[in-house]
Amino acid sequence: MATAQTVIQKSGPLPITASMQALGTGPALVMLAGSVWTNQASSRIGVTVSVDGTALGSAWIYANQASVHMAVVPVVLPYTFKSGAHEISLKALSGATLSDQNDSYTVTILY
Repeated sequence: MATAQTVIQKSGPLPITASMQALGTGPALVMLAGSVWTNQASSRIGVTVSVDGTALGSAWIYANQASVHMAVVPVVLPYTFKSGAHEISLKALSGATLSDQNDSYTVTILY
């Protein structure tokens, strides 16, 4: 059975950083979900997740219209944790990506 550790469950704006202690070592899955918006129609917008300053990947969506909060397509990214403290960071995917207190983010790790 997998162990789940939610390390971020917070409203925006981006960037967001959280400290965490790895519950295990070895392969894990980092799951990211959230929402963003843009004032530039026809833009790729989203959220990039990093562990200890290294970008793992991004959850994104193509915004056909402006000024609408949209859920990004959630992603599940593999990562191998070492024991000890780590820093998880979320930041805007691009300059077109906007977030505010009406956007929310969740990062969960499965060991």
